[in-house]
Amino acid sequence: MMRCKPMLGTYVEIQIDETQLGLTSRKITHAIDEAFASIALVQSLMGFHDPYSELSIMNQLEPGQSIEIHPWTEKVLKTAQLICQESHGLFDCGVGRQLVNQKLLPLHQINHAPSNQSSILSIQFLGNQVIRLNRPICLDLGGIAKGFAVDEAVRALKLCGIQNGVVNAGGDLRVFGKQSHTVLLRSPRQVNELIQIGSLQEGAIATSSNHTILHPRQGTTPLQGSYSVIAKECIYADALTKVLALSQDAHHPIFQNYGAESLWLPA
Repeated sequence: MMRCKPMLGTYVEIQIDETQLGLTSRKITHAIDEAFASIALVQSLMGFHDPYSELSIMNQLEPGQSIEIHPWTEKVLKTAQLICQESHGLFDCGVGRQLVNQKLLPLHQINHAPSNQSSILSIQFLGNQVIRLNRPICLDLGGIAKGFAVDEAVRALKLCGIQNGVVNAGGDLRVFGKQSHTVLLRSPRQVNELIQIGSLQEGAIATSSNHTILHPRQGTTPLQGSYSVIAKECIYADALTKVLALSQDAHHPIFQNYGAESLWLPA
């Protein structure tokens, strides 16, 4: 069974093998509904385009103010902070203001912190899902939350008894169970050409290719080529593609920290 929905600014596709032991079509349909519900919750919590999301509320806070956030938001923020530190600032979600200035994101009621001062590292965790800001922030979690949403969809499927499946959110893909899944990447040289790079089992892959990426310190940087990272979970694969693209280093030490592998296809 396969279902597809427009979510997370892309199309999310969930594939389930209907021959799995002990599962009826009704149970599989319910599991897929639960997976999409998990993705919808991530979107409602961390979507920049939603002026009422938890992220948008955070982006309105003044320094010294605190707020209680959802456990999922806390997990994404903590992971983003860790990767920011380990990548020496190459991955930093504090680029929301720059993206707004370039009209790539909408202008909501956000604070007006200078672009070069907004950083994921300005968040202090006080415990019990409470955070406080050390300075104004304007975060965009688009470079990590999509991968997290894929992981949560997989978790929801497993909780419903699904043993094998695939969740694909516009280039952020995770495969679980005993089955393997053929991975095709769009060629950075020919738009209509697909390149088979192998098969994936019990893992995730995320890809960034041929578009403009924002360097936290140097501003807009055009990407030439296709940058993919394979990791155990999609939250890490998603975030680490930005480190690969910005560092242009397929052997960056951070990949070893997460048991990840990188793949760079030049344009």
